Amino acid sequence: MYPRVLVNKNTAIIQLLRAILATTLSSIDKNHKSGMIIPENIHLYKSRDLSRILYISGVALRQKKNQNLHSMKLAQNIECFLSAKYPQELKVEITSPGLIGVEVRPRLLSTWLQHIVSGETEYKLKNKSENSHFYLSMSEKCANPSSVFALQYTHARCCSLIQLAAREKLIQLGANDAFGSSSWIVVNPSPIPWLEENQELRLVHPAEFRFISELIKAMDDLECSFLDEKSIDWEKTAAGLSQSFEAFWSNCRIWGEVKNTHQELAQARIGLILFARLVFERLLEERLGLIALQEL
Repeated sequence: MYPRVLVNKNTAIIQLLRAILATTLSSIDKNHKSGMIIPENIHLYKSRDLSRILYISGVALRQKKNQNLHSMKLAQNIECFLSAKYPQELKVEITSPGLIGVEVRPRLLSTWLQHIVSGETEYKLKNKSENSHFYLSMSEKCANPSSVFALQYTHARCCSLIQLAAREKLIQLGANDAFGSSSWIVVNPSPIPWLEENQELRLVHPAEFRFISELIKAMDDLECSFLDEKSIDWEKTAAGLSQSFEAFWSNCRIWGEVKNTHQELAQARIGLILFARLVFERLLEERLGLIALQEL
């Protein structure tokens, strides 16, 4: 199954890779006796290496008893299968005996980012008017209101930057009913120019790539936290994302010379802000029980 098809079904990168690994295991062992492999049961975690989008899987170690194979042999089979099937989307390596590193390459990352910011995911935020009782004051909900206020402020800044980009004709916005009347998607350029002509990612500054990596981790947690809800400190996540946004904004310009001479880079950075805004909205409203304000 081509990754684009799987992208359409999965909101988070970790979901996408689990689906790919589940399909891979089923293809390698067509006589698998333990039944259908469930993606949610695939062992996978995001590496702390913020210079690339890397996930580590111990699936070969956990499957070896069912597969009746040595874990290293199974890991090698998985590596060969993925490298042959997705050579332009994934970089696969065996990181230690039985552990597999799966790095998301620019082509797949750009497809996923475009899928998220264009509003094609199945995610739909709860209607605010129908769920007004859900929202609590920061003093009622949060142990550290300052960190949450910082995220609210950052969300509002993202909204104003997106609107400014539209007024400056850098992008053209269109409403997206799937995310509610208060949200936007970019209808031009479409797709957003995430990649250079050589198919490498345009967003390569350390501050912006770190920001992408942390947003992806937050999206993973938002989608999969039901597996281990107690392990996630959402206020700490809010504080970290606010700080990453500040580092991105301080180091990665959009206006002035960048807009005039490197328009596609400016558009890609606005695309990153669109992605960030969606993550911030979900974090505020789904996990912290607060309204994601468009202005403060």
